Amino acid sequence: MKILQILDKKSEAGGGLVTHVGQLSRALEQHGHSVDTLRLLDGADNSSAAGNHDEYILPYSYGQISGMRMDATLQELLERIHPQIIHIHGCFTTLSPVLFRRLNRHAPVVGTLHDIRPFCYLMSRRFGPGGELCHRTCGAGCFTSGCVRPRSPVDMVRLLRRWYVDHLRLEQWRHMDRVIVPSTYMQDLALQHGFTEKQLRRVPHGTIMPAGQPSHRVQESVPLILFIGTLIDYKGADLLVDALAQLKNHSWDAVLIGDGPDRSSVANAVSQYGLEHRVQFHGQVADRKIINDFLTRATLLVLPSTIPESFALVGIEALACGTPVVSFGLGGVREWLTDDVTGLIAKDGDPTDLARQITKLLDNPDLAREMGIHGQTIVAENFNFSDAALQTCTIYDELSVQSQYSSQSAK
Repeated sequence: MKILQILDKKSEAGGGLVTHVGQLSRALEQHGHSVDTLRLLDGADNSSAAGNHDEYILPYSYGQISGMRMDATLQELLERIHPQIIHIHGCFTTLSPVLFRRLNRHAPVVGTLHDIRPFCYLMSRRFGPGGELCHRTCGAGCFTSGCVRPRSPVDMVRLLRRWYVDHLRLEQWRHMDRVIVPSTYMQDLALQHGFTEKQLRRVPHGTIMPAGQPSHRVQESVPLILFIGTLIDYKGADLLVDALAQLKNHSWDAVLIGDGPDRSSVANAVSQYGLEHRVQFHGQVADRKIINDFLTRATLLVLPSTIPESFALVGIEALACGTPVVSFGLGGVREWLTDDVTGLIAKDGDPTDLARQITKLLDNPDLAREMGIHGQTIVAENFNFSDAALQTCTIYDELSVQSQYSSQSAK
């Protein structure tokens, strides 16, 4: 079967989505499928649609006009590839509704909801100035309630356009043949926003289990605290630095892997707290061997996201290496993080409580090791990537049979 995977990240960008799509593509090829990839990239030129034999590039699109400009290019590309299944990974703000319609007319379409962006204009699921977790349905009420506040008349026009385009896009997602969600949290959120149980399939993300057992890990002479993620406000690196500042009397080193718009402000906070010699910035790392090496060496991974994550793949990658996780435990993180079993959950957004939970594992390496062993067992049993790939193949087969039946009925 010919599968076209669509995502909006560069292969060298790293991150959970890129890792997931790369592993899925390789697994599909091992199952006998042929896989092509279409990447939607900022600043790409339409002429770059003809890329490598199995990888193609189109520029970002959002509204109707940008979509109409690229519609003929996408049609030509689809006729060249002739996919039997199209799998869209996110792309909620980078693929025009016009191009969605083109894809839907060409082949059965599967979508994976990798983040909460379709269900929140602010991409936070936080309500109002107080920042309480939001339980409402995303829509016009977000504007009338004052949660989304225009700063000027021009901003009002921009937000209204965004509401209109997002409404069209979400409506098209509701009519996809199948939509994959990685967690119960995302499943409930999708159902709340008009998706159907018949359409949805919950397929938890998986990871490839490394060799070795956590009990055989070499203990670092100084405990290592690890953060992996984009340096942007809602990923919580600033809260981690605030927590580390409260642990000056403890022995530890910290490594922050990732980059983003908040790198300078996070680095400034590190300097202001006098932690320059204890906190290292490693920037963006796409090499899985390097990341796995850090995960294996780390005493714990801190996942301080202040928004509900759809799943947070890096969490099960850490557990697979025998490394427990400390987090605020929001959204799909609870799919794999059980308090006092695979890690520790701190009070939502509280750096002092985050420091308290980190201290528990720093002061008790046997507890950290035990949680790592539990975590590796749970990942092996419930979040093995081979299982996730097999479930995805089953969805493809189901749609392929359905498509063939519809074609025969039409004749």
